[in-house]
Amino acid sequence: MDAYAKSRTNDLIGLGWLSRFGWLRTAELGKLLWPQSKGARQQADRLARRWLERRLVLSRELPDGAGRALVLATAGVRLLAEEDAWATSGKDIGIVTGETWRPPQTWRHDLLAAGVLAELHKEGWTVFAEREIRQRQNNLTKFPDGLATKGADVAWIEVERATKTGPNGRELVDALCAAGTGEATSVLGHKPTVALVAYQPDAIDTRGCAINHRARITTAVANATKTEVKMMWAACELRGPAGLGKVTFARETIEADLAGAILQRMEWRESTEEPGVLVASYGERLGAVWEEEDGFWGYQVDSRTGGLADTEADAKRACAAEIATLGSLKKTEP
Repeated sequence: MDAYAKSRTNDLIGLGWLSRFGWLRTAELGKLLWPQSKGARQQADRLARRWLERRLVLSRELPDGAGRALVLATAGVRLLAEEDAWATSGKDIGIVTGETWRPPQTWRHDLLAAGVLAELHKEGWTVFAEREIRQRQNNLTKFPDGLATKGADVAWIEVERATKTGPNGRELVDALCAAGTGEATSVLGHKPTVALVAYQPDAIDTRGCAINHRARITTAVANATKTEVKMMWAACELRGPAGLGKVTFARETIEADLAGAILQRMEWRESTEEPGVLVASYGERLGAVWEEEDGFWGYQVDSRTGGLADTEADAKRACAAEIATLGSLKKTEP
């Protein structure tokens, strides 16, 4: 391949990545273009300079010293169109006021997603960005933050930066359960087989408290599912203010925690018949817990099965476990 043909190929592939992601830094672009090269970042920097000189891309400065984002310019769209490659300009991404560009509010989330997808690409996965999925398929009720395929694996990707609660949290867990059990809708013709969650192991909340994303999501998935869920984890260490450093991938199968699911639905209250006894129902099963004189806690289900536990919380969970074993008389599903 002569120099012109090689340069043309790099332009088409690289600008194509920009169109699919919306915006990229050269750190991520280099990994996508030259996944096995140790000098991929430097190669991408040189390519970006040539693109800027030819006005194929626009340069946008990210906040907090996070680097430079490249977006596709109109000339870049035209170049791709010459090869019948569909693309859209990225000039409307974010808000431009005079000489100042303000990125989308989700820019940190988007940057982490791009970094994880680039790392998966280095590992031999075929990757699809959320922007590309939204442009090519509009029948999804929830869109993943990315999709990756390799052999028989199809990973539905979710990036977890902030703790999700309420409807948003439930939507996330439902999506992970569907993907990890093979029940999710096909995305771009690929049926998800595993759920992949990218997270920061050292994340903290607004109060300065540590957030254990993996443990929290594991518990939520175990409580929500009725069968095993295939999971992958991407533990992301940050480099600098927002860049992605080391990514550690791991696999896990989460088993259903029926007792936990039942416990979440049991509303405990003071018994009107026995002072000091807390009761809660699940279907037509009735659980009861109380503190013994020696400091242990007694528990019982339907006045016939029970035992002792160390704490009130342990006693309540023991009730839920008994109900999970016995089953609800009304066949109530967790």
